[in-house]
Amino acid sequence: MDAVASDGKSRYWNRVPQILATWDAEKAVPWLEGYAAGGTPLVRRVVASTYATMRLNHLPQSLSKMATDPDMMVRSEAISTLAKLTSQAKGEVLQAAVPLLLKNIQDTTIHREYHWGACDALVEVGVSHPDVLPAMINLARKSMNARLREAMIEGLGEIGGDLRDDSEPSRQIAE
Repeated sequence: MDAVASDGKSRYWNRVPQILATWDAEKAVPWLEGYAAGGTPLVRRVVASTYATMRLNHLPQSLSKMATDPDMMVRSEAISTLAKLTSQAKGEVLQAAVPLLLKNIQDTTIHREYHWGACDALVEVGVSHPDVLPAMINLARKSMNARLREAMIEGLGEIGGDLRDDSEPSRQIAE
């Protein structure tokens, strides 16, 4: 990480997450939190990307800050990490990641590919998390971002296709 911090043109920065993925998350997260707090945008981006590769027992505080970072690429990487964690996580990490992803998915400055990734993660969670369906319906109806609305509509179609026609979630989607 020191090499990434000292050389923003390092062509090896994108390999750091794969290396750190093998570390014990309980020991690595506090160390990474320090880099996220004082690092350059590239360092914060690497930290966000690294979190996506780790087996986390809790959501790092810095990830929530990076989701609203002034740098667009840091925000985008944080959204991507939240999407990955949402689709892979269980328990406490899932419960913390879903609301954070739903809150930050509305960022209109990030590239649409991040919206699709976030939507895919929400579809995987589906009706098993109580916040997902109402939030997706709301975004499909009211988001000012046409691409995000489109992603949510397609995602709701996928969720609806897996439900019984007479179920309450199906009715909510149909309305």
